[in-house]
Amino acid sequence: MVSRSILQRGLILKCELCRGADWFSMEELADEFCCKRCAHRQVISSRHWREPEEPAWFYKLDEIAYLAHYNNLAVSALALHYMEQHKVESFMYTTDLEFSETQDGRPEMEIDFCCIQDGQLFIGEAKKEDQLGENAVGDLRIAERYLKLANRMGIANVLFATIAPGWSARTVTEIERAFSGTRIRHCLLQGPDLLG
Repeated sequence: MVSRSILQRGLILKCELCRGADWFSMEELADEFCCKRCAHRQVISSRHWREPEEPAWFYKLDEIAYLAHYNNLAVSALALHYMEQHKVESFMYTTDLEFSETQDGRPEMEIDFCCIQDGQLFIGEAKKEDQLGENAVGDLRIAERYLKLANRMGIANVLFATIAPGWSARTVTEIERAFSGTRIRHCLLQGPDLLG
């Protein structure tokens, strides 16, 4: 994890002046450290850590990895991986796109991922839960937003991915209702697809 920059190695040191303790990356350390609270520079010694012999390593999760976890990027990543594994020749992707037609640039809609698999453009929504919205109205509203965006942009494929074992029957019904009679194809991916 350290070699892949997912975790960063460092020490937790306590200032001898203000007693503020903080984590310091290896890059910040030499024979001395500068307190992040009071800016007092001091030579690193045993009074700055809790261990009796040598300071112990502490690890910090990379901010990008933390934000990816916090914002459920894992489901999008798994859906994109699934699509890549099922390509014939080519695959390109991106995550988290915002779309706007207003002058102020405020996003009207955000999608969780977008990919081109073998020349076909897909947009998608990723969920940890087995439903798109909190109720049937919410399910239908989200499905219709994706349908509207696909129609406006000439996109022929919409993916809905969940890490749950399957989509709820209610959500499947509302997605089917939204896409019924349209030229837009929709695909429902679920946990066994993503983790299989």
